[in-house]
Parts: sequence; C-alpha cells; structure tokens
Amino acid sequence: MGALTVGENVVRVVNACTSLAIGILVLVGLVGCAEAQRRFEYSQVIMGVRARVAVYAKDEESVRPAVRAALAAMNELDEKFSDYRANSELSRLNARAGQGFVPVSRDLADVLIQSQSIAELSEGGFDVTCGPVVKLWRAARKTGQLPEGPELEAAHGVVGWRFVTVAGDPSGGHNAKLDRPGMALDLGGIGKGFAADRGLAILREKGFPRGMVALAGDIAVGDPPPGKSGWRIGLWTGTEEEEEDASDIPAVVVACCGVSTSGDAEQYVEIGGVKYSHIVDPRTGIPLTAPVAATVVAANATTSDALGTAVCVVGPERGMILIEHFGTAAVRIVSRRASVETVSVSTRFPTVEGGTRRACSTSEQPAESIPCRTPITRSVKVERRGTD
Repeated sequence: MGALTVGENVVRVVNACTSLAIGILVLVGLVGCAEAQRRFEYSQVIMGVRARVAVYAKDEESVRPAVRAALAAMNELDEKFSDYRANSELSRLNARAGQGFVPVSRDLADVLIQSQSIAELSEGGFDVTCGPVVKLWRAARKTGQLPEGPELEAAHGVVGWRFVTVAGDPSGGHNAKLDRPGMALDLGGIGKGFAADRGLAILREKGFPRGMVALAGDIAVGDPPPGKSGWRIGLWTGTEEEEEDASDIPAVVVACCGVSTSGDAEQYVEIGGVKYSHIVDPRTGIPLTAPVAATVVAANATTSDALGTAVCVVGPERGMILIEHFGTAAVRIVSRRASVETVSVSTRFPTVEGGTRRACSTSEQPAESIPCRTPITRSVKVERRGTD
C-alpha cells in the first residue's frame, strides 16, 4: 500500500483484489487474480464527487504517472465544465448568452454536440440548457421552500436545446452560441461521464488498457481484469435495504463500455410531503416526483450518463422505447409506486447475476458485446463558420 500526491490531494493505492465501493458498486472477487499484474486503486475529489481509478499493472512505479495524468485531465475538465466556478469556460459562455458566437475549447464543443444529440433523440427529455431552473431548485433544496411561480416561469422560458448552436471555423477552432439572454447551461447530466471516458482513454494511451474510472454513478470500464470476462458492476439503485451488503446486490459483468445509474436515491428535497428529485424535467421545469432509477450500459460513459438522465425524465415506457431506438445501448429501469417496485429490462441489457433482490427473470436477455468506440454524435448538424 502506498500514497500518491496530486496537487494538494493525497490519494490511496490499494493492492490487488480489494473491492471498490462507489455510487453504483464495482465488485471484484478474490478468485482469478493474475500474479503478473496487481490491481491499484486511487481516488480524488473531482466535480464534487469521489473520483476513483482502478487499474492493473505490474507495479505501482510504472502506473503512477498514467494515473496522475488521468486525474489531471479530469480536473482540467472540471475547471472547464463547472457552473459553480465563475471563471470556468462554461460560466463565461453562459455570461455571453444572447450575444452571438463565443470561442470554446474542443472539449466543450464535443460535450455540447453530444448533449444536443441526446436532447434531439429524447425530444427534450435531456437538455443541458435547464441551468436556470436547476439553480432555483438547488436553492429550494437548501431553504426547503418551493421556487416562486413567476420566477420559475421566467427561468423555464429560456430553456430549450434548440437555442444552442455549435460551429466550427476555418482555422479549426470551435464556437458556441446561446440564442436567448439569460440562458445557462448545466452539464451535470453528462459531464461526469465525459470525464470518466477521458480518464480511461488516458490510461489506455499510457499502456494500461485494464482500467476503470468512476465518478459517482458514472463508470467507464476498459479491458477486463486479468483472467476475467469483465468488470462486475453492482446494480445498486437505492431501493435496497440499508443492512444489505454488496453480496446481496445484483450485478452485470461488462468490458469496454460505460455504465451509469441515474435516479433519486440520495439527492432530493421533501417539501409539503412531496419528494422532489435533483433531476429536473427540462420540459416542465419541475423535478421528478415519481421514484425511478435507470442503469444504462452504452458504448461509453458520456452516452450512458446522458441517457440515464433522459430515461428517468421521460419515464419507463418512453425510456425503453428511446433505448431500443438508440440501438447501441441497454437499460434496466426500477420504478416504484406506493410499495410496488417494477423492474424493466431492455433486450440488449447484459445478464443480471446474483443478488437476493433479483427482480428480473424472463425479461432478461443474454449479454451482448458492446465494442469500445468514441462518443457518437448521431444526426446533430455542426455548422462551419467562415467567409465565402
């Protein structure tokens, strides 16, 4: 066991075969650990959550620089994407809403393009322009008071994914435009997945393909651990009893993909007897009130992160249709009404293994291979600016 200092943060490294507990559990058994490689684990607070990196390597000395680079890259994205930092790239773009095109980095352009893709496919169920209403509901969680009607109406009036344009320019740069004054982007439903993908990509570039990066409930996994078919991801949705341990939780075994769980298990506020989720429906400006959790497996964590939020917003029935139409993703949805829990599983979702709370049966389908690939943009049109 050792320590790694990154900036002012000290992170731990744990020897092989240590289980890693995160927002959705990553469970690794003690059987089959290859002697040639050891498992090292590191953690650091990034984007307001505990970011965790697990990677297999011959020794700590060889893997330490790669992990340092991965953590640094994720911190850099935090500095760009944060809407809490007044000087972040995102905040500067928000401040220029309604003022035409603003130069942006490749990272911000990429995450916006992918956000627009999911927004279009979900018909606005996912929408990063919901920043103004999210800000009001954040305040409500602190004060315990519902937002004032006129204030909420005004905030919702500037929400709309169609009011965002991303464009290239002849020099190869990138620009973005928010059409309406007062608009504000919030990347909380996609940024962590994007960061997890970046961290995993750097590990692979540095020669460590057997890795996993997790930011809260958003996980990017690479090649399987030595001697295993994949990484075992526990499907903890918040419906389990507190006394249940990890061995009671259903899990899937996956590799080279992203896995995200979205829902209201931990973040909500109760006002007037109603539980308001931290997930806001962009179409109404009101948080979700029906308990739901969605675990999405997709080609990468950027996609699984955004789709998880979209599925929760549009609901189990429409969410299942969205995932089936998407074609390269799968979902497991847990919804609750009164004391009745319903579990729905799409056709491509990996086989759910183990756990005493195995609510799925005939609807479960055999696992299919989800190939490693870069985040997709689907049908979103990217403009190129320049003079004739």
